[in-house]
Amino acid sequence: MEALNKQISARRNDTQLNTEPRQVLYIEDNPANIRLIEVFFSRYPQVTFHNCVSAEDGLEFIHQQRPDLILMDINLPGMSGIEATRILKNSDEFKDIAVIALTAAAMQENKDSAKGLFTAYVTKPIDFTQLTQLVRPYL
Repeated sequence: MEALNKQISARRNDTQLNTEPRQVLYIEDNPANIRLIEVFFSRYPQVTFHNCVSAEDGLEFIHQQRPDLILMDINLPGMSGIEATRILKNSDEFKDIAVIALTAAAMQENKDSAKGLFTAYVTKPIDFTQLTQLVRPYL
């Protein structure tokens, strides 16, 4: 029994996350989606969650406080998430920030227009097991 407890303890230690403070920015205009992702990140005590409801506000935020990870909706009021991500990826200062698309834009044409732009492309409804695996390296 003691050996089993040591194995379980070792596994838990193998999966521990970084404890350094992390900043996550979610650019999304739908309040229900914002709340859902906010609750998802609440289980990570080292993460400070931020939200901007437009790409323009998100880009301004990024210039003020560089996040460790950006979650980006595609269909936003004003500038699209694709346009905002292109701006980031064309910037020497911000091109290395991971940007994960979280979007209802699930049509192949949407995915094709975003090909190679995002670190990952996740369609809604969100598979939280998949999202956990995708965000873990940045936390």
